[in-house]
Amino acid sequence: MNNNQIIAEIKYDIDRGVYKMFPVLRRKLEYISRKLLMSKFIINAEYKLSFGEIKTLKENDYYKENY
Repeated sequence: MNNNQIIAEIKYDIDRGVYKMFPVLRRKLEYISRKLLMSKFIINAEYKLSFGEIKTLKENDYYKENY
């Protein structure tokens, strides 16, 4: 799954209200989504995902590949 697909799936789930009862997780996923979007345009170590962010994506089935 590439960054565009992950961003689109997170946005779709948030718009549907999947994370309505989990505001902290929603904010974290929104942050990760913005970070992924920025990384598409700026190749910079500042925008790399942390281990915890990758773990969050995996736990929520947005990222399935081995990292």
